[in-house]
Amino acid sequence: MGHQIPIHQADRRYASVGLAPDAVVSQVPSWLRAVYGRSGAAQEIQIHDAASTPPNGTAPLLSFPVAVDAPFSIVFPEELPMLNGIYICNSSTVATKTNTGSSNCLFLVTYRKRA
Repeated sequence: MGHQIPIHQADRRYASVGLAPDAVVSQVPSWLRAVYGRSGAAQEIQIHDAASTPPNGTAPLLSFPVAVDAPFSIVFPEELPMLNGIYICNSSTVATKTNTGSSNCLFLVTYRKRA
């Protein structure tokens, strides 16, 4: 029944309100635990270690492909350290951010702020 991760008291959740092309999830150093969502197009989902929206052409920390109208998830059992913050977006390219501008993703992100 999908991925399950332990929930800690300090966990935070970000959920997009409706379809979106991107999200600034955290503006402070954080530990990324999991990313879940649904994509309305075949594209890349990118995770950036950033506290604000990076410009197009920025290399992501991680990029993974998703199929059209398909759910996606990535769970980090060891928690991924994000030194600046957490930004997630859709992109038409793998190696750099090329934001499609299309509001076609739902994002749910679990993380916790670094102490």
